[in-house]
Amino acid sequence: MRIAVTADPYIPVPPRIYGGIERIVGLLVEGLVERGHDVVLLGHPDSEVNAELVPYGAARHGRPLDRARELYQVGSWLWRHRAQLDVVHSFGRLAALFPILPVSRLLVGASPRRPRLSRVGTSSTISRCRPRPSGVNKPLLVSALAEPLPREVWDRPKQGFTLPFRQFMLEHRGELRTRARASELYQRDAVDQVWNDFESGRAHWSRSWALVAFNGWVERLHSVAATIRDEPVLEMTPQP
Repeated sequence: MRIAVTADPYIPVPPRIYGGIERIVGLLVEGLVERGHDVVLLGHPDSEVNAELVPYGAARHGRPLDRARELYQVGSWLWRHRAQLDVVHSFGRLAALFPILPVSRLLVGASPRRPRLSRVGTSSTISRCRPRPSGVNKPLLVSALAEPLPREVWDRPKQGFTLPFRQFMLEHRGELRTRARASELYQRDAVDQVWNDFESGRAHWSRSWALVAFNGWVERLHSVAATIRDEPVLEMTPQP
């Protein structure tokens, strides 16, 4: 398939240092290419991906006129190439997708950069207003797996699932609570309150898990920082 992936033009893909979304975009592009898809990335001019790159962006970015120019660059490119595209996955400005929404044969998806409620609602609206080709549910998945899957699997409604985090955390509550309380960044009384609310069913498991996960990240960060401090300093000789 011919797939266009759009990203805001502020940070290269993949990023040199900072840029979580840009790193995800880079992994997505590389993964799609490895699976044999024809991918084009619309993004920062310094992006380095194993796919076609369409560089765009106004130099200062922050001014309203610059933002409008960037929207025009993406939207006009998508419109001009709509006949050659099968899928558009946007990690950038949702407004740039509006020119191609009437194209019924084109599958359009959006991953908002900052998923505020209004942006999630807009993305959901974009998804709902897209007609499904021939009334087929999940047409891309069906076309990719049509042979090995029986028809009743295609037509079955979504079942939904979740990993058993709550059960896991209750079974290991002592160890996990201790790890959360070990951080000097937290007030232990507050940590105990969060865990008590979780164990009594008054709070979702994700609140307690966030304390454990963040503390693990801090421990890892300190470990990496200590390793860097212990490395010998290399003498750099200027080249003539």
